[in-house]
Amino acid sequence: MLAEDISILQDCRVLVIDDNDDDLFLLNDLLEDINSSLHVSSKKSANEGLQVLQEQNFDVCLVDYYMGGNTGLEFIRQVKSLGLDLPIILMTGQGGYEIDVQAMHAGAADFISKEELKPRSLEKSIRYAISNHRTLAALRKSEQQLHTTAFYDSLTKLPNRALFLNRLDHAFKSWQRNNRELAVLFIDLDGFKPINDSYGHDIGDQALKIIAQRLQQVIRISDTVARLGGDEFTVLIEDQESQRQVLQLAERLLEEIRKPISFHAHPDVHLSASIGIAFSTPVMISHEEMLRSADIAMYRIKKKSGNGVEVYDSYMYKQLSEQLRIEQDLKKALSLNEFELLYQPIVSLRSGTIFGFEALLRWRKQGKLISPDAFLDIAESTGHIVAISEWILRKACTWAASMQQRTSFAITVNVSQKQFENYAFIDTVKNALSFSGLNPKNLHLEISENLIMSDRDLTQQKLQQLKALRTSIYLDDFGTGYSSLKHVLEFPIDAIKLDRSFIQNLPDSKSAAIIDMLLSMAKRLNLEVVAEGIEEISQLEHLKATNCHFGQGYLFAKPLTHEQCSALLGQTLLPDTELSLN
Repeated sequence: MLAEDISILQDCRVLVIDDNDDDLFLLNDLLEDINSSLHVSSKKSANEGLQVLQEQNFDVCLVDYYMGGNTGLEFIRQVKSLGLDLPIILMTGQGGYEIDVQAMHAGAADFISKEELKPRSLEKSIRYAISNHRTLAALRKSEQQLHTTAFYDSLTKLPNRALFLNRLDHAFKSWQRNNRELAVLFIDLDGFKPINDSYGHDIGDQALKIIAQRLQQVIRISDTVARLGGDEFTVLIEDQESQRQVLQLAERLLEEIRKPISFHAHPDVHLSASIGIAFSTPVMISHEEMLRSADIAMYRIKKKSGNGVEVYDSYMYKQLSEQLRIEQDLKKALSLNEFELLYQPIVSLRSGTIFGFEALLRWRKQGKLISPDAFLDIAESTGHIVAISEWILRKACTWAASMQQRTSFAITVNVSQKQFENYAFIDTVKNALSFSGLNPKNLHLEISENLIMSDRDLTQQKLQQLKALRTSIYLDDFGTGYSSLKHVLEFPIDAIKLDRSFIQNLPDSKSAAIIDMLLSMAKRLNLEVVAEGIEEISQLEHLKATNCHFGQGYLFAKPLTHEQCSALLGQTLLPDTELSLN
């Protein structure tokens, strides 16, 4: 006999229910003969049996088929209705195939005739009932685990994408039949990545669990909140009373997300979210379209500034379709040689001579020039900007190096955030310098304040590596960020570029005061200064009077081809000698 078979009966708890004293006595004797470790309880009625089953746990129950006004079949049904889960063996003094079938249909684990009650047959029936019950319980548990894995998020225990789409599909079809209004909210957390990067994924996971709990506390029981993955959540609202109430719900969800999350031995975590909402409308043809519409609305508010709510409209779809078209075209633009570089002169405001050029990307597709504003953000968000930026860097360095024997000038190249964060960025700069032969001192890399703020430790490390290569670091759009001064003190910055918003308002007294202050600060910190967007002589005069070093703008020259730039070298570009180039 297997050890597992022996263990089944070891300390087994058995409940016997029979209204016949002689049968009860016989059953107790038989059970004693089977295994002395059995714990046997006896009851004389179905009601007593039901009572003790609700109070104690048993491994198996033996019940007589006939007990006064009740039958064993009725007892089994009552046990099942109470949600009690144990194997029940039905006994009767009158055996028969019909009763056997009825017992099995009722849910009995086994059926045995009292005329055949012997230690061996009773032991066999008990073993079979318990073993089969445990096997079925293990299967049910396994099925439940598979269901949980397939349809629930393992971290937050919320419904996952598959289950959410299933419920959304059912609700969408119900809306089509009964006009029961629906709303889908697509929630994307703002600023979640820096939490993982700064505090680790354990803290990030805890934050996601807390956010999930908060979302559940706000919505109704009839609604569904799910985690699609990462830091994305969705909410399905059925039978909405009004769109206004959905918007109010979205605001309450935002309030919950914004509440600080406290962790032991860590600073409080502060999050916000971008929420897109799509309402069911006659033009929507599927539940997938409804979810996609909410996603589009979320993307729009995320692109604006995040931390808010946006409702989907058809214009967004047209806008997204155009963005997707641009995204697809961007994939092929490099291989099709559709990109080109123009160069805008950076002029010494003292002498009017050309100090250097800023490389500016242009995309010419099928003869049509596409504005950088139309594709740079898309290139950044999709990651295409990394390969594009590598091409820009190499091409700009190659042109500047080709002019070194004639004259030396600085070439300024903008660095995108995705490019800077790329693990191979420093090698990309090294390779561009090596390939082109450009003197590293003539390469000026222009970074933004947003780039600096994304990961301060990584920024410091990479800027120091760039300084070791002898390149110069320019901080773009200086003065627009809330901590510009802190950045020039903390990081190895060589020069600042004054944002064009200050220059455009010159000689307005407030703008002039700001410019004067920034120039004075730069002088004390030994920083060079470039003023962007100079378009008026009055602007130039004020900047020269306040000893601004360099400037660029349409007053001197528009962005030019490298052939046009070559023609300008050695000339002065002050307004009275400005060359008109087409």
